[in-house]
Amino acid sequence: LRVGMLKESGAAMEASSIAPLCAKLPGHRYCRRAVAGASLSLFAGFGVSYILWVSRGCRAFMPYISDLGLHGPMKTVFIIGLLISAAFMACALPHIVMARRTLLIACGASKRWRLLNLTLALAGLSVICGLSILGFAPWDRALDLHLACAQAIFGGGFWWSFGSYGLFRYFTRIEPSIGWCVSPTSRRLQLPVALASGAVLVFAMTCFAEAAKEDPHLFDESGLREMLSLAATDFDAYCEGTRGWHALTWINFAALSEWLYCLLLAAGVIASAADLEAHAAADRCRQRLVVVGAQEGRWAYCASPSA
Repeated sequence: LRVGMLKESGAAMEASSIAPLCAKLPGHRYCRRAVAGASLSLFAGFGVSYILWVSRGCRAFMPYISDLGLHGPMKTVFIIGLLISAAFMACALPHIVMARRTLLIACGASKRWRLLNLTLALAGLSVICGLSILGFAPWDRALDLHLACAQAIFGGGFWWSFGSYGLFRYFTRIEPSIGWCVSPTSRRLQLPVALASGAVLVFAMTCFAEAAKEDPHLFDESGLREMLSLAATDFDAYCEGTRGWHALTWINFAALSEWLYCLLLAAGVIASAADLEAHAAADRCRQRLVVVGAQEGRWAYCASPSA
């Protein structure tokens, strides 16, 4: 079973660079644990913070995720969860990027596909930076920095999901065994996750538009200042929804969309582990690289020692 083919004239030289590159990477099991740890720590922190939010008497449906980092013990738990998740992602990201780079080399990919992989690395880095800083920039005291971190997380995660699917389509077109024979379940998740992320963003914008129609004052400059002051000086009134935008149903649905979006971003990171599995299959057989067409300069990977 072939996992990849090198079709360019310099295929032999590029193939020879794969072995030392693989040798520098940590174990795939280590990386998969880091991916799982990033998602679990993030939602464990959110879950505990949400329990503290409800136990304080705050409105159960529905806080923004960022609301959990405003006040009291929930703020501490929120920050710790974000930092642990960012640390796990920092461990996993280089390995995923390098594994994809190795597969792209093995497929003789053009520079544009390697550039896409680089942009995905930058997207992942923006998510890590956003997670690391967000907890220290609560929106009621550092709104601009908070929004910048949120955009880095949501925008970077969105590009990661769609870019990962783009790489999957490339691998499938060049060599179907890379696309489907390794981690098919994770592969099938990539497109639905990407499309669902876009749908949730559209739903969130719709909720904000409807909320603005219901109470336009909350979205002008004076209304925003009042909201910042309310969250900072009377947190109970804010979180209970007796005052402020949580009294609006559409705002609470917008908050729900934020939770769904974060869940989808985590699913996108988990689904990207399929490229780790494809890399592992190629790595196990890189010593069995054989010429299958001397005149065409084609090379092939076997998927297992018995292949």
